[in-house]
Amino acid sequence: MRQDIEDRVQSVMNQAFEYGMKYEMYNYLWEEDKGEFLKQFLKYGHQLTPQELEAKSAGEEPLEQPATMDQFKEMVDTMHENFCFSQYYNEEWFVKYLCM
Repeated sequence: MRQDIEDRVQSVMNQAFEYGMKYEMYNYLWEEDKGEFLKQFLKYGHQLTPQELEAKSAGEEPLEQPATMDQFKEMVDTMHENFCFSQYYNEEWFVKYLCM
């Protein structure tokens, strides 16, 4: 009986990990400062790389290239896809599964 419970717990943990990995590609949405991301995108046309951020803190300003309409459209489309993706996955099934 104990082994059966441990196996079920391990199975749920594995499924939870796999489920969470689906969202790993969107981690910038909760790890990054959205306001800062938008400022960088509008000013430089992209999010600054760690190297560019380091150079900026050392006083070297990256080349300003405001986002083009195509880049802006691509960003809006990406955000829309992310929203649709998040609406598609209903987490209620996962919570119900854990209650079993």
